[in-house]
Amino acid sequence: MAALLIFAASPFLLDGRLWREPASSLVGVDLLVVLFTLLLWRTRFPWLCDQVIDAERHLVVGRGATLLIVLFSNIASVEVVSFSGVHRVVVRLHEATPLGRRIEFLPQASLWSNLSAVQRMAAALANRASQSPNVGNDPRRI
Repeated sequence: MAALLIFAASPFLLDGRLWREPASSLVGVDLLVVLFTLLLWRTRFPWLCDQVIDAERHLVVGRGATLLIVLFSNIASVEVVSFSGVHRVVVRLHEATPLGRRIEFLPQASLWSNLSAVQRMAAALANRASQSPNVGNDPRRI
């Protein structure tokens, strides 16, 4: 992103137009910032979890410094969402967690281009969640 901003602003910086006519010079830069923000918002990359590990009875979910355990009984639904050829898995929860009521992650790299395999994996997670007994609400396990 920084490279695109420098590429768009460098002609105006070099000939001095940036300081003489800042409004007209920054239109291209403003458009790049808006497009990048829209891309981030639509793809939801900043909200993706860093790691999701299937631990048989629960999922271990991590994003940044936050690591938590999500019981299968807390999973309401699992779906696959595709945007521009990128398939991600969205897990909706019954109860909110520190990461919110939905967990989004990209499947492992070997599944990225295989939509049917990602859908099978999501269906298997949803099936296990529907068969999971509803155990009591343990505050350590959300």
